[in-house]
Amino acid sequence: MRIVLLGPYYPDVGGVQVYNTMLAGELARRGHEVTVVSYGWARSRWGERVIRLPTPRVPGIRGTSFMAASALRLAASLGDADAVVAQYAKTSGVAAWIGRALGGPPYVPVFHGTDALVGMGAWLLRRACRSAPAVAAVSSHLADIVRERFGVEPRVIRGGVDIETFRSLPGREDVREGMGIPADAQVVGIVGSLVPVRDPELALRAALSHPDALVLVAGDGPLRPKLKELARREGAGRVMFLGKVPHERIPLVLRACDLTLHTPRWEGFGLTALESMAAGTPPLAARVGALPEFVKDGHTGFLADRSLEALSERLREVLSDRDALERVSREAREFALSRGWDAVAREFESLLEEVVS
Repeated sequence: MRIVLLGPYYPDVGGVQVYNTMLAGELARRGHEVTVVSYGWARSRWGERVIRLPTPRVPGIRGTSFMAASALRLAASLGDADAVVAQYAKTSGVAAWIGRALGGPPYVPVFHGTDALVGMGAWLLRRACRSAPAVAAVSSHLADIVRERFGVEPRVIRGGVDIETFRSLPGREDVREGMGIPADAQVVGIVGSLVPVRDPELALRAALSHPDALVLVAGDGPLRPKLKELARREGAGRVMFLGKVPHERIPLVLRACDLTLHTPRWEGFGLTALESMAAGTPPLAARVGALPEFVKDGHTGFLADRSLEALSERLREVLSDRDALERVSREAREFALSRGWDAVAREFESLLEEVVS
């Protein structure tokens, strides 16, 4: 099939970007002709064709300009494609709907999280969803929301991990040596964008409540100055800010940790938590959104209510029982390595065959 992937892409990091990028690679490996239509700074990762649309880096204007430009491009030069997979429904899905009306290919909007919570413009997204031959969502939790808000039945296609990369990771001590981290340290990781919806401040406060924890913060965003000030006041040199880490190096960061903290206000899937499992590092996650779908308390990770008291108490319990932590680490890794991006590609392949038949 000739497949267009529309939306955020490599080298940007984040759940949608990684999902779209890894899906492109697997679809191409399965023999499909893949074209990516994305923002002006996107780059090819696998040798695939990437169409970069000029888009300003201004919130609000960026999304609107991308919707207009991509809709026109789909209609003008990609009308002979078999299908469009529109990642992040409230922008790419609406763009694909407009493109279809202008003569572009059939499309599948894919919901990733906050795109299901759109306020103004919800009627537009509802039209785009109901006009699509199929709709997808990355979790059952998200599918329930989409079903209720937009009146469509999404196909659930969860994310995956790069099995080959995670299986070949060096041992934890070797990774720590390369990062200058003591082999016997108790390391807690906070990985992801430093933005309000991820609430990294809650994660950092919970981590610092453990007096012996060394905290790795991998990510960047508007909350970084606030977090650095918190670390200066309360961290006593126990926090390492790694900045924005390329996705290819995230597995090493995860491998260096004993545990990762995930405290979002809301979560559509939780790809970083799944990758943490694949690195043999159990996640301690807030019991919100889609996280409990695969973070099974005491088996593939640990869960707590989304409060500083509950997370801090659970963190102390987990780090004080090394045997349980190692047992959960093994179970988590086995579970995560059973879900590769090849499975994600096969599920999309099956869905798109239905769309074009």
